[in-house]
Amino acid sequence: MTSPDHPKRLNEYLDNASRNNFNIIRLICSVMVILTHCCQTSDPVYILSGKTLSGSDIAMPVFFFLSGLLVSNSLDHSSSRRNFLWKRFLRLYPAAILVVLLSACVLGPLLTTCSMKDYFSSPVFFQYLSTGLLVHVSYNLPGVFTHSPLGPSVNASLWSLSLELKLYVGLFLLSYIKNNRLSNQLIFFAVAALIAIGILPPQEVQTTFRHMLWPHFVLYPYTELTVYFLIGMICYRFRDRISIPGYLIFLLPAAFLVSQWGHFFSIAGFVIIPAAVLFLAVNRTAFISKMTPRADFSYGLYIWAFPVQQLVINYLYSSNPLLVFFITLGLTLLPAAASWYGVESKALKAKNVIA
Repeated sequence: MTSPDHPKRLNEYLDNASRNNFNIIRLICSVMVILTHCCQTSDPVYILSGKTLSGSDIAMPVFFFLSGLLVSNSLDHSSSRRNFLWKRFLRLYPAAILVVLLSACVLGPLLTTCSMKDYFSSPVFFQYLSTGLLVHVSYNLPGVFTHSPLGPSVNASLWSLSLELKLYVGLFLLSYIKNNRLSNQLIFFAVAALIAIGILPPQEVQTTFRHMLWPHFVLYPYTELTVYFLIGMICYRFRDRISIPGYLIFLLPAAFLVSQWGHFFSIAGFVIIPAAVLFLAVNRTAFISKMTPRADFSYGLYIWAFPVQQLVINYLYSSNPLLVFFITLGLTLLPAAASWYGVESKALKAKNVIA
């Protein structure tokens, strides 16, 4: 544990050892997302927070904060911008393309109520296939899960990958600004502007943006998750100035309770969540080190859980939400492991093919 008298700086922990701690945090967050999708109103986080937060409300900001932090580190240590883009492609696309193809070409034909001819000729089928590009996400397949309690979405989790891709591109473009002070100012301005927009009446702002941009625009990813990604970037850029003192173990829970009581966690969370993640990551214990798997199943769990949950609820068991969660989690571990060992880890071995 970090001594309160000798707080360590963040840059001392951005190494392989601390990334193992980041991995276990991401794994826990993937499980929290599954729990929220399965349990919804009986989600333990939802109940404990007085029905103001779900597990996903914590997990998704953590994902994006860590992404901003670690992807900034990746850019800094890449041999070139091309190498950075190649590594991001390898981390994001192969597993995502696999889940889209298997869902559309194996799961869909097995479950659809349409004829095979109608299924494979439907524009909806091709729209779903285009989701593999991660530019625009389509959720439905012809005649699949049309009467599901969860709705017809085959994989409701893929939307965040499209946002990740956009943020990677933004970080890549920002790297062309050689003046660090200017680029830092732009990031701080973006954070302030997005938080300010988020404070405004959300429905009115979203309607305005839908008229200006496109009719299906959703405000939440930009005023919250993008901010967490940018905060992760800021933490990386100022890593040699950021200290993680031991007394945060008392301060962070107190700050969380006060922000919940005062109904301002949506703003305070921009500080509390990143600080909590960094504290947990750098204060490594032997127990956490032992329980952290070498394989990183977090991505596979995240992208496979929703279609597995649809199968469980529609064809296996649907009565007890908590039992649905455990069944879904257990079954999702199989494609998650296959994704890591068969696709993700193999793809990452090619990260230096493009220098």
